[in-house]
Amino acid sequence: MSAVKPLFCVVSDDAPLRSFVRSVLCSIGFDVQSFDAGSGFLLSGLARRCDGLIIETQMRDMTGLELRQALREAGVLVAVIHLERVHSAEAHPQEACVTLTIPAQDGALLTAVRSALAGPKA
Repeated sequence: MSAVKPLFCVVSDDAPLRSFVRSVLCSIGFDVQSFDAGSGFLLSGLARRCDGLIIETQMRDMTGLELRQALREAGVLVAVIHLERVHSAEAHPQEACVTLTIPAQDGALLTAVRSALAGPKA
């Protein structure tokens, strides 16, 4: 019997970014589902099943913070990594999450994933 792989969901309207994150996470044995919009992720039914969520902070459909708020309102707790083009500590100073400035290196993404999985869920 094989072990269950951790499932990460990636939400970004940037296709190359989604591809990069998918490639890095698949290389360490994670299952990855990607979405080009927060609304698509919410409709997928995966919010309660994923082990981690990687969200681009600025998207056209809904922002990463709006998506997190929708998850909180639904009672979903999940490890979150925010991907930002420019880091702003003021964007979520009290949030229980990891923030990674993009473009990111493979090693930085993997460190962020480990940190998010070990930390509190929000």
